[in-house]
Amino acid sequence: MSSAPALAPTLSIIVAVKDADANLPAIVALLGPVASDNVEVIFVVAGAPAPILTPADAPWQVVTADRAALIPHLWRDGVEAACGKAVAMTTAHAIPASDWVTALLSADLETYAGVGGTIDLDPACSPVHRAIYALRYMDVSPPQAAGDVEEIAADNAVYRRADILDHPDLLAEGFWEPSFHRRFRAAGERLRLDPRIAVVYRGCERPADFVRQRFAHGRAYGFDRASIASPVKRMLFPVLGLAVPAVLLARILRRMRSKSQIGRDGLRTLPWLLWFTLGWGAGEFHGYVDALLRRPRKG
Repeated sequence: MSSAPALAPTLSIIVAVKDADANLPAIVALLGPVASDNVEVIFVVAGAPAPILTPADAPWQVVTADRAALIPHLWRDGVEAACGKAVAMTTAHAIPASDWVTALLSADLETYAGVGGTIDLDPACSPVHRAIYALRYMDVSPPQAAGDVEEIAADNAVYRRADILDHPDLLAEGFWEPSFHRRFRAAGERLRLDPRIAVVYRGCERPADFVRQRFAHGRAYGFDRASIASPVKRMLFPVLGLAVPAVLLARILRRMRSKSQIGRDGLRTLPWLLWFTLGWGAGEFHGYVDALLRRPRKG
C-alpha cells in the first residue's frame, strides 16, 4: 500500500543570502526551530553557502545560485523551489523579530495578494548602510499603521505563491516587486502593510554591489514603466529620466528630516546617497531606452 502524499506546507520562507554571512547565526537561531512540515525554510545563496547552513541534519533547504546573482534573482529561485501556498521573502541583511513567523502565518492572504511589514534600522549601522536604509526602507520604517498600501517591501513580505507564478514573464527576470505589484493592482488585487511583521535591517552590503543592484532595479523599473506607456510617453521618458537622480535625492532628504535617527547622520550619508541615486537613475534611463528599442510589454 502506498503512503498518502505529503501535504504542501502552509508557508515557505525564502531567505536571500548575499554578502551577509555575519547575520546568519541570528537568523538560523530563529528559523531553525520553526522549520517543520507546515513551515518550509529555504536559504537561497549567491555563491558557496556558509558552513552554518550546511550541517547534515539541517531542517531547511539550501539552494545555490551564481555568485553574481542579485537578490531578486535569489527570490525567484526560492519561489521556484518552494512548495508552500504562501511565500515569505526576506534577506540575510534583515534580522526577524522573535514573533516574525507567527505574524507571517496570520497574514490575511485571503483578502490580499501580498502583506508586507516594517523594517527598522539597527542603530549600529555604518553611514553607508544608513544611506541604503534611507534609500530602500524609509517608507516602511516604524511606526506604521496597518492598512491598504500601494507598495510593500519584498525584503519583509509574504505573498500568495500562485499569484507570483501567474506571471512567468516577469519571474524569468527575477522577483522585482514593483513589476509584480503593478500586475496585481491591474488585476484588482490589493496589498497591505501589517506592522506586526517586523524585521531589523543590519546591512552588510558592499557599496559597489549595491550600486550594481540599484542600476539593475532601476533598469527593470524603467523598462516596465515605459513598455506599457503610449508611444509618445515612451519617447519622452528618456528625457525626463535625466532628472531622476536629483528628484529621488531630494525626496529622500525630505524624508530624512522627519526621521531623527537617520537625519543626525545626514552629512555622512550624503555622498553614499548621491552615488546610489545616480546608479538608480542611470538604470532607469537605460530601461526607458530599452523600451524604445524592444517590443513593448502588454500590461
